Amino acid sequence: MVEWKYKCSKIIGDLKITPRLISRLFWERAGVHEMKGTYGHKRAVVAGLLLLAVPTADAVGIFTVSGREIFLDGSVFEVRGMCYQPTPVGEDVAAGPPYGDYYTDGYAELWARDFENLRRMNANVIRIYGWTIGADHNAFLDAAHNNGGQSLHLLVSKWINPATDWGSTGAVNALVSEWEAIATELKNHPTVMGFLIGNETNWQENNGDDPEFWVAMNLIAGAVKAVAPDKLVSVAITDALDQVQSRDASMTHLDFWAIQVYRGSGFGTFFSDYAVRSPKPLVITEFGYDAYDAVSGGEFAGDAALPADAMEYLWKELRYNHPVVSGGCVFEYTDEWWKSGSPFTHDAPPGWPAPFVDGEGNEEWWGVFRIVDNGTEPDLLQPRAMFYRLAAIWNEPFPLTFLQAGASDGKLEARFSYPAHLRDQQLQLEISPDLDGWTTVADNSASIYLEPFTPTVVLTSTETNQEVQVTLVHNPSATGPYTPANLLANGDFEYGSTFGWEIFATASSAVARDGTYSLQLDASGDYTAPLNFQTIPASPGEEFNLSGYMYTATPLPADATFGLFKIIFKDLIGDDLPPASVSIGQPAGDPAFPGGESLPMLDATSPVGSWVFSEVQTVAPSNTASVSFFVINIDQSANTMYFDSIEAVEVAEVPEISNTAFFRIINSGR
Repeated sequence: MVEWKYKCSKIIGDLKITPRLISRLFWERAGVHEMKGTYGHKRAVVAGLLLLAVPTADAVGIFTVSGREIFLDGSVFEVRGMCYQPTPVGEDVAAGPPYGDYYTDGYAELWARDFENLRRMNANVIRIYGWTIGADHNAFLDAAHNNGGQSLHLLVSKWINPATDWGSTGAVNALVSEWEAIATELKNHPTVMGFLIGNETNWQENNGDDPEFWVAMNLIAGAVKAVAPDKLVSVAITDALDQVQSRDASMTHLDFWAIQVYRGSGFGTFFSDYAVRSPKPLVITEFGYDAYDAVSGGEFAGDAALPADAMEYLWKELRYNHPVVSGGCVFEYTDEWWKSGSPFTHDAPPGWPAPFVDGEGNEEWWGVFRIVDNGTEPDLLQPRAMFYRLAAIWNEPFPLTFLQAGASDGKLEARFSYPAHLRDQQLQLEISPDLDGWTTVADNSASIYLEPFTPTVVLTSTETNQEVQVTLVHNPSATGPYTPANLLANGDFEYGSTFGWEIFATASSAVARDGTYSLQLDASGDYTAPLNFQTIPASPGEEFNLSGYMYTATPLPADATFGLFKIIFKDLIGDDLPPASVSIGQPAGDPAFPGGESLPMLDATSPVGSWVFSEVQTVAPSNTASVSFFVINIDQSANTMYFDSIEAVEVAEVPEISNTAFFRIINSGR
C-alpha cells in the first residue's frame, strides 16, 4: 500500500523578524503495491495574511521631526507615498472647478475604487494637489483614516501663482491667510501628515533665485505651523540642491525638505549631495518613470515592465539611504489625460528631455494604473507592472495558503494559493529528501509565476478573484536536465542602467558582449576599488557559480590592477565568512577579505579589445545567511573596465527521492 500524506505550516512569527517566510509540504511513499490517496484542506485565516493593519486606539496623528527622522506618534515613519490626483477622463484640472479637488462627496466613488488598491499596495501616504477651502472633505478624510487601520496620511498641496509679487506685503499676506485657513480645517484630523506649500514654484519665474520668494515661503510655513503644530510643513521644490544649501539656514519653519527628483532609473549622487547641504529630514515628494516608450511609439512591453524595474531600483536606493531620506511619493496613481491635447484622448506628443531610456518624459503616462473611459461611470483602472512591484516591495512577505494535497498515478499533486497583488514577491520552491539539504527546483525570477528548473516538477498557475492558485505535480520518474535560473537581476545591463545592482553605476553603450550595454567601472587609482554587487539569502552547504565576461580597451599596467568576480558569504550579523571550499577559481588571498575569486582575472596579461570569460564556484560554510555576488575593479592604477553577461546560479542536482520527499516554499519578499 502507498499512503500519501501532507503537512503545511506557516511560520507566522517570521512575518515580523525575518525577510523570508517558509511554508512546507511533504509527502511520503510507504510501499509499492496499492495506492491510497488522502486529501486535506487548510485555509489561512490569519488577518496578517492580507497584511491589513489592526486599528489602534492610541494613534492620534501627531507628526514630529528629530534630527533627520520623521515620527508619527513617537515612532519612526517611512513615507510610502503615492501622488494622487485621479482626474477623470474628460476633465481638465486647469480649466475650471474643482481645480483638482477630487476629495469632496461628489467624487466618493473614486475613493472607494482607489483606497482599496492603495491599501493592497500598503501605501501609507497620499499626496494631493487641490483643496477648496470651505468644501466638505470630511467623508474623504475619514475614509483615508479608516479608523486607524492602514491609514492613508495626507500631504496636502495647493497651487500658488508663480508670478506673485513676493515683495508685496498684501500679496504675501493673502497667501498666509489662505494657508492658515487650510491648516485650520485640517489641523485636528489624525490622517493629515502635513502641508506642501505650492508645487515647484521655485522653478517658475526664476523664483528660486529671488530672496523674497524664500522669505515669503518661510513666513507662510511659520503661519501654518502656528495653526497646526502637530502637523508638518514644507515647500515642494524641484531638484535644486544649490537652493537647498543657500536657503537651508534661513528656512526656520520647514520641518523637512520636499524635493521632486527625476533622474531616470537611479538617484545618482543625490542623497550624498543632499546630506552635506542640509541636516533636515528629506522626503522625495515626486519621482517615477513614465510608461510611454517614445522610441517604439507605445507603452513599454509587459504592462510597462521596464518602469516597474526602474521603480524597484529607485525604492531600494531610498531605503538604502535612510535616514538621510525618509521615503517618497511615487508619481503617480493614474494617468492624467488632460495634460496635453484633448482631455478625452490619451495623447503622446514629444515629451520633455529626461534621463530615461527613451530620452524623454511623457506627461500623460505616469500612472501606476492606466485609465479606461467608462462613460458616466468612474473610469476603469488597469494595473501596470509597477502596481505589483510596489505591492511586493511595500508589503511584508506573505505565508502561502495550502488548499489540497494527495496522490494520483504515483505522483504528488498539491494546490496552494497566494494573493495576486503580491505575485512579484520572490518565491522559491525547494525539495529535500531528508529536511536537511534543500535544492531549489522552481522560482519566479523570470516570470510573474513560479517556473520549474526540472522536468520532475510541473507547475500550473491560474489567476482569478485576486488570487493566484498553483497546482504542483511532482513525478520522481521524470527525466531531463536541471537548468537553474540566473539568480542575478539585470546581469546583462540591457535596461541601460544598473537596475537590480546595489550601487548606482554606469551602464555603457561604448562596448557590449551581448546586446547594447555593459557595466562600466571607472577607477581613479590608489585602490579606490569601484565595484557592484547583489545579495540573496543562502544556507550552509549550498554551492554557487558566478561567471561573466570582462573587457579592457587599453592595456592594463603590470601592477596590482585587475578585474574579477567574487562570491562572499555572510552570517546573520553581516560578517564575511570564508567559503567551505572553492572548486573553480581561487580562495581570496587576504584572509581579512574572505571569499572565492574568479579566474582568470583581467590584468596586464589579458588581450586588449577582447572579452575574457571568468568564473568562480564556492560552497557556503556553516552559519551562512546570505551570499553576495561581486564585480570588482582593483585599481592600483587608474583604468576603465567593462563587465557583461554576468550569471550566478545555484549548483545542484535534484536529489534522488526514495520514500519521502519534502517541499518548502520560501518567500523572500522584495
